[in-house]
Amino acid sequence: MIVEGQKPIPDLPVLPTRKGWPWLRLSLSLAFGLFVLWYVARQTPLAEIGPTLAQVKPGYFLLSLTLVVVTILVRAWRWHLTFQPPGPLPGFRPIFWSLTFGQLLNLVLPFRMGDIARLVKLESWTHAGTTRTLGTIVVEKALDMAALGLSLLFVLPLATVFL
Repeated sequence: MIVEGQKPIPDLPVLPTRKGWPWLRLSLSLAFGLFVLWYVARQTPLAEIGPTLAQVKPGYFLLSLTLVVVTILVRAWRWHLTFQPPGPLPGFRPIFWSLTFGQLLNLVLPFRMGDIARLVKLESWTHAGTTRTLGTIVVEKALDMAALGLSLLFVLPLATVFL
């Protein structure tokens, strides 16, 4: 639907498909994941890992995994809502995967570089506009800070009562 005075959205160029060497991408991803796992656990003795994993309760593990997935889905949905006309609206799937990619990189790279990476990834997948996408990330981070501030306003008085 075009509002009076609004320009129609131009057709986007067809994005290139990634058919070449999927096994190589998978191998590199697995190698990177194993490297990160080794780097994080390099100071933990192997003899401690088995007994610790045996103590994990499957119900709590599944609950935590479900909460992580739901949190990422909600964040992707919230980020998707910040994209408003004018301009092409990116789909939910590229937003979800670029957000997940950015969060992974934020775990291993300094200075929140994952947020820049998700900007670049989303732009390469959808051509939504670099400045526009950066603006939505800034709005999302501002919402995160506001939610953190409100949480502290409610939690800190309760903490003083119970401590």
